[in-house]
This record gives sequence, structure tokens and C-alpha cells, in this order.
Amino acid sequence: MQVNALRQSLKTAVSAKPSPPAWRWPVLIGAVALVAAAAGVVGISHWHRATSATHIARPLTPAERNAAEAQAGPTGSPLLWVVKNGDATLYLFGSIHMLRQNLNWMDPRLFQAFDTSDEAWFELPDLEYKPTFKGFKATAYANRPVLLDGLSDLEKHQLETIVNRYNYTLDDLVRVKPSAMAGFISQMDMVAGGFSVDRGVDYNLFRRAKSLKMKIDGFESNSVHYSYLSDREAPTQAEGTQALKQALAAHFGTGVVPDDIHVLAGHWRAGDQKALTESVDRLATETPEIYKTLLVKRNSLWMPRIEAILKGKHRVFATVGVAHLVGPDGLVTQLRARGYEVTRLDPTPKS
Repeated sequence: MQVNALRQSLKTAVSAKPSPPAWRWPVLIGAVALVAAAAGVVGISHWHRATSATHIARPLTPAERNAAEAQAGPTGSPLLWVVKNGDATLYLFGSIHMLRQNLNWMDPRLFQAFDTSDEAWFELPDLEYKPTFKGFKATAYANRPVLLDGLSDLEKHQLETIVNRYNYTLDDLVRVKPSAMAGFISQMDMVAGGFSVDRGVDYNLFRRAKSLKMKIDGFESNSVHYSYLSDREAPTQAEGTQALKQALAAHFGTGVVPDDIHVLAGHWRAGDQKALTESVDRLATETPEIYKTLLVKRNSLWMPRIEAILKGKHRVFATVGVAHLVGPDGLVTQLRARGYEVTRLDPTPKS
């Protein structure tokens, strides 16, 4: 039956590879307001002469330091930070989960940090694990027609054009939730554009760690990681409709989509912290429940494990989606707020 076939297509698109949050929403994301560093000026006068003013620069707050880094402009390479505490060294590398073939991104700075580390940490410990999703039917379909709610006539026509390619009509699919359809279209476009998890940063570094016989670990178990995708609080109808509108605009090129995967991959490759942070901010504004579940909650749960690493004596290279590192709720900001010295390691400028 046609509807059952599309359900299988939607299920395949959502569960194909490790993390749909590597669709548009996840691959990066947030933002810190631009703040300038302030300095105090103290004038000291004596009865017989006046000294020159003494400038006392107060320490930057975590938000100010993040903003200052972002305002420095693209680094030219993906973002990498280092945290040192006693005998422990922790590298924090922001990844993008899906990439196209032949996109060169490794550089001597990354090779040096990764290959000299004792352990490699990722979001989950086994990136070759293939999850099975249960109950997708219940989360992908509503109990009433919702797919077309809030769409313009043009967007309805665009959506009809897509489903007609699979020999379906809109009437067949009116109960599909807009968020599920948005994910299907986005995944379809990424695959058509040559993006694959197998070419992504995480999977390539995972394989390199295995070849170097490094200890490999993850910040959350495989089951917990994928439960965020299947059990997380569903987007609201408005959030789902907004996501569908963006997916259609990206597919047909009818509007500017700042968080299109091609755009995000470019920002990531250039080390453009400002653009990536602004993307996180849009996620927080447009889909706050997704932002809280996929970023804020998980970052909070990871912090105890990160602090345990920093109390140890090993060199650890941690690779997580770059959206987890930037922005006001990012791990870099949280670590700085807890008093850790977190330094961004930019590539050496070419002479």
C-alpha cells in the first residue's frame, strides 16, 4: 500500500545513520551577544603632582571571552579548544556529523592533538552501532490532518511536487506530522548532495582511534543517545511547520535558509565561531524544546564526566557536535564559568 511504503521511506530516512540531529537543527548552533571588554581607570593624585592614569583590566566573563573569540573572525580551520588541569589535558573538538566526500579538514594542529592523546571520546562510545527505532509510526503520524496547516499555496504545491515523485498525493499524507516530513526532505536533500555520516568527522576520527589502538569512550551510552531521538519531547505544531517551511525553501531554493547543511558545513570548515553561534541561537529561538533536549540537557549531563577527566592524569581528545561547544549553554562557556582555563587553539597563520 502506498501509505505504508512512504512510512517505511520516512522511517529509513530518520533512522539511517547515527544522528538526525545532524540534520539542519543539530549540526551547529546559539549565540552570545557581542560584548566589549571593559577596563577601569583609576586616577591617583598627590598634592605635589599627578601621576598618569592606571588602567586596571578586569577579567573577561565567559560570555565576553566567547564573544571576543567569535569576533576575531573565521580561523580557517575547524574549532578546537584545550583545557589543562594538573596532569590532565582535554581537547574539545567541534564536529559536523555529516560531510561530503573530498572535503579536507584535518591539519597538523588536529593531527598533533589527536595522535598524542591517550583516549578518544565521542558523544557515544560505538559509532558503528546501528540503532533500531521502535514506535516511529506513533510519533510520525498525528490523529488528525496536520501536514498542510500553516503552509502557503506555493508551499503546498512544492510539497505536492515532492510526494508525487513517489506516486503519492497530499491526501494520502495529511496526517504526517510536519516535523517528520521536514526531516524526510532534509535527509533526502543531504543524501542527494553527497552528505554522509560515513564521511562525517566523528566516524572518521573513530576509525582513526581504532587504528591507533586508543582507548575509546563516550559521554552517553548508545541506548541513551538514541533515546533522545525517539523519545524526546516532540516539536510543537508551530515548530514542525517552521521546520517544514525551511526544508521546502532549501529544497527548491526559494528563500534564504541560513542553517542549510551546505552553509553550515562551510561555516564549520572555516572555523567561523560567530556564524556557528548565531545558528545555535536560532535553534534556541525557533525550536526551544529541541534546543533544551538535544543541547542544554545533554551538556549538563556530560559535565560530570568532563570534570572527572580533568581530575585525572590523561590526555583526552573529545569530539562532539560543534553546537555543543559554542553559545551561552555550550561546554566551553560552562567550563570557563566553573573556573577552568579554556584556550582556543587556532591554526598557525601562513606566512
